[in-house]
Amino acid sequence: MTKRGAVVLTMLLAASGALASPPPGDWPQWLGPDHDGVSPDKGVFTGKPSIPLRKAWRHGIQGGRSGLAVVGERVYTLVADEEADYAIAVSALDGKEHWRVKLDPLVNADLAPASTPAVAGGRVFALSNACQIRALDAESGKVVWAVDLKAKFGSQLRLGCLNSPFVEAGRLVVQAAGREDHRVVGLDVGTGELVWSFKGKERVSYASPVPADLGGVRQLLVHHIRPGPPPASGLTGLKLADGTELWSTTFEKEASWETPLALPGDQVLLLTWNDAKLVRLASKGGQFEASPVWVAAGLKSRISPPVHHQDHLYGFGDDNLMCIERQSGRIVWKEKTYPGSLILVDGHLVTVSTVSGILRVVEATPAGYREKARLDVLSRGASCETPPSFAGGRIFLRNDEEIAAVEVAR
Repeated sequence: MTKRGAVVLTMLLAASGALASPPPGDWPQWLGPDHDGVSPDKGVFTGKPSIPLRKAWRHGIQGGRSGLAVVGERVYTLVADEEADYAIAVSALDGKEHWRVKLDPLVNADLAPASTPAVAGGRVFALSNACQIRALDAESGKVVWAVDLKAKFGSQLRLGCLNSPFVEAGRLVVQAAGREDHRVVGLDVGTGELVWSFKGKERVSYASPVPADLGGVRQLLVHHIRPGPPPASGLTGLKLADGTELWSTTFEKEASWETPLALPGDQVLLLTWNDAKLVRLASKGGQFEASPVWVAAGLKSRISPPVHHQDHLYGFGDDNLMCIERQSGRIVWKEKTYPGSLILVDGHLVTVSTVSGILRVVEATPAGYREKARLDVLSRGASCETPPSFAGGRIFLRNDEEIAAVEVAR
């Protein structure tokens, strides 16, 4: 072979490898790497008047609402059949199933399983609807350790455990929803042993706790519920290092199961089933206080919280995708796309319809609704109660019948 031929062959092999293996980038837990529904990837959509999308593969499943954690070349999620919940791992490249681990008998066919696994340190941390949390080996699915949240902490969730855990600083944080002395717990990732426990008076909901930097302190944001009638949602901030309470506030007459969203300026947004509430934290003498900023009736709790981009919030309210000014709560624009969920990738909204399974890519701009791509991906009629995930240059979606991967042409 001539030198030129060898160079050409090398280039062809490199190009082939680039097509077979997506570029780096992970989505390791519920709401992505920073718990805010935002991908750090750049150069995915910008500078393109239109964006060609192609369905790469489909993997059939039998049920569930669990999100998709994507790390390396594998996708991890929870699924269910008529008898039990399972954790599965499939290839991010072609959808081939690598392993399937039976978790627990089915608790609630309509909601289970809803928790999104967290992937860290070569392990997959899976919370079943039966409130059993397991550390699984990411390569094989082998159970490393398991903790029964009901037996150990007295978890008392009528519909089962629906929230998603996460890992930080060697701790697995999970909302145990147990007795007053075990609302939220931090477990050792290596052993599952209890490291700290939040002893709160208010009950916790089905929402997922998330970490955030607020007031110069690494905190854990917890959505709590004050029982009614009518029930009322509230927010509690904990010191992430040891679970001690820093502040708490409860709203009136409104509730949901939404995940809190930390915003710039020490602000926190919480959506209820009727409106959106924004509070601002202030530190006085080492003590935190939360004060209301605004209440807006546009955005409402559905599947996942809104995303934030350049001082604007984007999310769903009833049948509309909406843009809201963060400082005032004013609706800037809305477009009837019907209910769905979304994430933010490279300055664009990646949305999926709850019923139709249509994927849209929309520029995140207050100038108006600017759709740049649309693709029918998921089977119509099946329920899509899971926001998209983005990793390795691909969009990953699921409903209660299938998991699908979509390639973004470069």
